[in-house]
Amino acid sequence: MRTILLFLGMLLLPGSTFAQITLTQQDVLAWFTQGTTLRWEETAVQPVTVGTASSSAQTFDFSALQFQHRFYDYDSYFTLANSPGDTTWPHARAFDAGFGNAPYAEYFITPTGFGYIYFDLKDTGLFETGFVSTDYTAPGVLGFVDTLPSIPPEPIYTFPFTVGSHWLYVSVPDTSSLGMISWDTTTVVCDAFGTLVLNTGNGPVTYNCLRITQTEAFMTYDTASKTTYRTFNAYHQYITKEGINVTVSIDSADLASASVTPIAVSAYFNPVPANGVLRSRGPSTFAIENYPNPFTTVTTLQYSVPGAGPVTLEVYNAIGQRMVTLASGEERAGTHYAVFHRQGLPNGTYFYRLRTGTGIQCGSMTCGN
Repeated sequence: MRTILLFLGMLLLPGSTFAQITLTQQDVLAWFTQGTTLRWEETAVQPVTVGTASSSAQTFDFSALQFQHRFYDYDSYFTLANSPGDTTWPHARAFDAGFGNAPYAEYFITPTGFGYIYFDLKDTGLFETGFVSTDYTAPGVLGFVDTLPSIPPEPIYTFPFTVGSHWLYVSVPDTSSLGMISWDTTTVVCDAFGTLVLNTGNGPVTYNCLRITQTEAFMTYDTASKTTYRTFNAYHQYITKEGINVTVSIDSADLASASVTPIAVSAYFNPVPANGVLRSRGPSTFAIENYPNPFTTVTTLQYSVPGAGPVTLEVYNAIGQRMVTLASGEERAGTHYAVFHRQGLPNGTYFYRLRTGTGIQCGSMTCGN
């Protein structure tokens, strides 16, 4: 018998005084802006103080961590799900068919492919409805498309979200693999609040935050051997109303520890208000570079513009013929990304030209087998 357990609610911690901040639907809606870049960064592992479950304010000081932008490994863009990546990936609409009720998508690129994570934003919370991903097996040729719906949709946040918010999620058992039954269970509780301290490159910056403690158990039952295989993950997450999310992956044995040596530490940085240092460090000049270089099939061009205005980004071959226009139109100030796929073009050197209202920047890139 298939059982679905989904419990959303408020857990009153002993002596609980609610958090200084409460995450609302409007906060999350502000993160999901068409074309918004969601930066994923990571840092070297070192001991950190993660705090404890408490109804009193704490300081979560991560200012010693030096996050590095790894856009060539993983980058995300929040876009409306009815038109994700249409200009870059014309076939993206076909992916939407299975997630027609999901109004938002997080579009990510990797060195070899791309994908979408789909969300539904309701009055009761933000829910993940599934994801699709694929890789290129040859120039212009897509490989296997991995489609994994979340059944039922998995809550990411419930509204209003504050200290004491909690839920248990159990997926519908997956029987698509012969002789195997798989399912996962996730337990989430917002168990602390306080001040998050980050070093963004210009010194420590503080934000009001909530702490989430999350455990995941992935189970697979082998019907032949009648054996259940289990994998466990544990995390502390620190979220702000501005859209910052710092995730500390830990050993499940360290869940109650105030100080840990994590397995990994990563962060998502959404755009924050103009007074937030993470986004106020806009470029004073415009620049462009690409990774990887040399490349075989796909490379990502990262370019920065100091002010809003017209932008054109084009790629030319060695004899000056224009191969493709990657960007053309008005763009906001900040850092942007474009993906160049050789699409059957011969090996060799290609040149890109970025033209803005303040000048022109050029560079070269080499593709080969």
